[in-house]
Amino acid sequence: MRQGVEAEANAHLARVSAAEKAAADLRAKEWDNSKIDSFKSDIAARRLAGQAERERHRTFVDSFNYAKHRAPVQDPVKHSPCTKPRSLVYPVRGWRHKSHVGTTN
Repeated sequence: MRQGVEAEANAHLARVSAAEKAAADLRAKEWDNSKIDSFKSDIAARRLAGQAERERHRTFVDSFNYAKHRAPVQDPVKHSPCTKPRSLVYPVRGWRHKSHVGTTN
């Protein structure tokens, strides 16, 4: 009778441990699937945000690229080497920078 009870208890313990192992495997699989789903949704959200930003930047940049909106750019003023003022002689050497010396007031 004792062997029958022990066999029944061992069989019950084996069923319980198998059920616990199956539940743990199922929880691990659900955890992995939830992480994969959250990763995919995060990637999709980032992709949509990046796409919207690129579209906004493209429309912003393209609004300046049409010829009908372009204004003619005026030519820069040509530099003349003769326009340097006489008082700006660099580096300052000797008495040339002292323009007030020798003048009478």
